[in-house]
Amino acid sequence: MSLESKNTLFLEVAHDWHLEGLYQDLATIKERRSRESGNQRRTIDPRQTQLSDMERLHLRGFLAGLSIPDLANVLGVGVNGLRGELTSRLYSYLKELTGIRERFCKKRIMAALTERGYRRSKGDLATRQILCALPARDSARFEGRDRVWEQLNNWLTGPGGDRLLVIEGAGGTGKTALALETVQRLVRRGDCPFGAVIFVSAQATQLTGMGILPKLQSTPTLDGLLVTIAEQLQRPIPDRCQDERSRWQWVWQQLTRQHTLLMVDGFEALSDPAAIAAVLCDLPATVRVLITSRQRLPFERSIRLSGLESSAALAWISARAEDAGWPWLPSDYQTLVEITGGLPGAIAWVLGQVATGQSLPWAIAQLQRPDCVVARFYCHSALATLQAQWAAAPLEPPAAAPALSPQGGALTSLEHWPTSERVESQIQALATPLLAILSWFARPVSQATLAVIADQEPDAPALSAALSKIARESIVELNGVGHYGLTPFMRQYVATQLVSEWPVAAALAARERWVQWAIDYARQHGHEDRLEWPTDTTALDAQWATLQDVLDWCLAQGWLDRFWDVFRPLRGYTHFRGYWRDRIARNTAGLAIARAQGDRTLEAQFLFDRGWTRSLNHDTPQLARAMDDYRAAWELREFLNLDWQIDLLINQFRLATLLLDRDSPQQWHEQIADWVNSPRLDSDRATRLQCQWLYYQADALARQGRERSRALQYYRQALELAQCIHWNRAVIYIQSSIGTLQMEQSLYHACRDLQASHDMAENVLDLRCLAYCKQHLAQAKKRLGKLTEAKQMTQGAIALFEFLQMESEVAQLQQLMVTLP
Repeated sequence: MSLESKNTLFLEVAHDWHLEGLYQDLATIKERRSRESGNQRRTIDPRQTQLSDMERLHLRGFLAGLSIPDLANVLGVGVNGLRGELTSRLYSYLKELTGIRERFCKKRIMAALTERGYRRSKGDLATRQILCALPARDSARFEGRDRVWEQLNNWLTGPGGDRLLVIEGAGGTGKTALALETVQRLVRRGDCPFGAVIFVSAQATQLTGMGILPKLQSTPTLDGLLVTIAEQLQRPIPDRCQDERSRWQWVWQQLTRQHTLLMVDGFEALSDPAAIAAVLCDLPATVRVLITSRQRLPFERSIRLSGLESSAALAWISARAEDAGWPWLPSDYQTLVEITGGLPGAIAWVLGQVATGQSLPWAIAQLQRPDCVVARFYCHSALATLQAQWAAAPLEPPAAAPALSPQGGALTSLEHWPTSERVESQIQALATPLLAILSWFARPVSQATLAVIADQEPDAPALSAALSKIARESIVELNGVGHYGLTPFMRQYVATQLVSEWPVAAALAARERWVQWAIDYARQHGHEDRLEWPTDTTALDAQWATLQDVLDWCLAQGWLDRFWDVFRPLRGYTHFRGYWRDRIARNTAGLAIARAQGDRTLEAQFLFDRGWTRSLNHDTPQLARAMDDYRAAWELREFLNLDWQIDLLINQFRLATLLLDRDSPQQWHEQIADWVNSPRLDSDRATRLQCQWLYYQADALARQGRERSRALQYYRQALELAQCIHWNRAVIYIQSSIGTLQMEQSLYHACRDLQASHDMAENVLDLRCLAYCKQHLAQAKKRLGKLTEAKQMTQGAIALFEFLQMESEVAQLQQLMVTLP
């Protein structure tokens, strides 16, 4: 590098520092030292009264934040020689200027210079010009990204550290919007640390309301990248730079003149990503590089984007709907979020369609079509890229290429996984099955689970490699514990597009393993006793949508035995979570299939379960329909085992009391009394039946307003029996009933019992019991004159009953709300 070229390096620091003042003050120190070291009578060399060009260059490099090795690299000199030169000259001048006597510390010197006013104020910075030509951005897509914005902003404004950062994620997650919004905020604030901000995009197309349109300023090649950088620096490449290498060297030198932020958008669309990655890594220390990419790249620093969280997406959609005056309901917002999986690009497309006059149902229906423009733009391109890579994958990669990490799919190289020809063939063969299997799961699953369903060994190299490759393209989402999953949008697309690409026999065998997984999962996390809670519902909550898909698949195939294997451990879970409408629909479908197959046992089971589910809603028409189901099932009782017959018997008694049938309960009284004393029942089963019998008798007396003392006696006897056999769920319900009945006698004791039941129901998330506890507590609080607390409890109960679709309870509580201020 010529001296003339060196004299133009790092001049951009003048934006942040009063360079001329520093030059003068440091020159004064240099002159005084020269006089002290020489003969006072001798004439001082004028060169010793001012800083040399090289000393000024060293100072600018120091202020630019370059380390000694970085500065040596820019200047093309040895590190040790430069260190000695700086220590004896510039660093000693700076120590004397700042009055620091300790060992030279760059951070301490910078702070001291700032205190002495050598750094420009914010007012000075606000007046400087930054070379910046950024495209327009959709700020709406920035909604809900506060945390990652702060992370990105800290990287942009922080000292030193990693010079390259990648914003990665699937198409439509808002990577470009986040990058542009963050940088433009920084530029507008007036304290941007960069003298130039350069934006280069390799994206060839863009999604708009009119479809997929070309981007006229796409720059996918290395030569195009160099030309764009030079143009945005307002220093066009000279004609003498004829080859790519000379153009690269010229651009490199121009980038050393100021702090520059280079934004490379759409890294996955570059024509030669490996070559451009090498160029980006070799840029001068004055440049920071911000990359957006659908692919996972082997750079240490990255920010991963996924769909917006539900709350953020809902806030964005509701704000847009209210501004536009669209007559949407909150349920419409929720539907849009669920269909799109919170994907900002897909949400923006729907909002754009509605803005043109299309209805929301029409736009959502279009979004669910596999040939929708949104699906083609965000999903088809990703799958096409992956398939192209399979087709072009070399069978024997370079020997020096490091392997991709099999742990969680994180990449450590741009090269392909170094496997043999046989394993490479296995990797390609696994791509379609793995994506199809992932589309069967609504939530991420472990590699071990995928291996079982794909009929692979959990630690098979081909399986790990295939998952890593599809994860690299952001087709697959990875969570923090190494689980794989598809976004809702990609899941829907894959499920409809890959059906024909997988042999029918292989797909059916995998489906059978999938059903067996669901059976094992339900047995592990559910509870065989429908009247008791699972110990922990977290796992069931996580995969409930998948388990529902399994149940529907079993019905579609007519696999009723397998359906019950999955559903039986989930009956109690669905009871207190309130998944009743879907459950009744499945019972009705299963009942029709059982009758068609001539299976009387399963017919009776479906009848009972539908009747029991209908009876959970205290609505008279529903209760009457439930009794019809019970009676039909009772006619088939000979096909049921002992446990089913007892459940059917006690629930007919319960339903008769709810319907206030004065004659029918006596019929069941006698039969239940016989069963309680039957030698066919073990002691715990007999105790439980007696507990239920006492509870329903007390419940009937309490509902009719008769013999309250007798009802209370039955409740307490039932409570003792429930506690004796550790039947926790019964304990909560009975305590709640006792508390309700005691309101007429002692509000204090009533509130105590109701609060205890409320807390237990809240702890196990029994939504139905919790709703009733809130309802009864609201009534008790009202009687105590605690109207604010009563109103809060009433509102909570209404919300739960609405979720559970219990309309009669909602109506009662709305009447109560009218009486509360």
